[in-house]
Amino acid sequence: MNTFERRGDVLRFLSAEVPLLSELIHEQPGVADAIAAPFAIEVMDAGRAPAKIRGLFVRRCRWVVQADDLQALKAIGDGVKAAAGAGFFVNLAASAAAPAAGAVVGVLFALLTLLRQAWKKGAALSEDEMAVLAALTAAGRPLASARIAEALIRQKPDTDWDAARVSKVLSALTKVRLTDGSVKAFVAQDAEESWSAVDPGLLL
Repeated sequence: MNTFERRGDVLRFLSAEVPLLSELIHEQPGVADAIAAPFAIEVMDAGRAPAKIRGLFVRRCRWVVQADDLQALKAIGDGVKAAAGAGFFVNLAASAAAPAAGAVVGVLFALLTLLRQAWKKGAALSEDEMAVLAALTAAGRPLASARIAEALIRQKPDTDWDAARVSKVLSALTKVRLTDGSVKAFVAQDAEESWSAVDPGLLL
């Protein structure tokens, strides 16, 4: 767990650990607030109160980045970048070279929120599963496993992604077990054997 007293410090940490976030902030500095917000917690601190009102608590903000959050951001960042690099990012206009930074941040942290909810219910997704789920979510439309693999390879040419590996990951995402014994499908396959991310509102 990494704790920060200043917003600028947490942003520098996240930018160093997840290069995609650094790129997004550089492209559109206004997204910094949206990036920092999911890690902010409110604390009550008696030590910061002025001497005249010592004994009372002062409300202040601190930023906390858990190890699971960081691992997830790296994995889903790969998936989102893969979707954007392959040109099938959700709502990407044909004339646009790349999705807007705000749109990328929106997808990233919607996925992080979903994963946090899943962790609370006992779901344990691997880095591969998070990356594939992120690519599908960012695409916003059905994709064949081969196309997902192509996008991930383009993002990281030195990896061994292929359609078979993606298919194995997708299969695992159709049966994620929770601590209450229930099984949830995070992805679904259609009649044409293409895959889509399940609406988060139907999951948890």
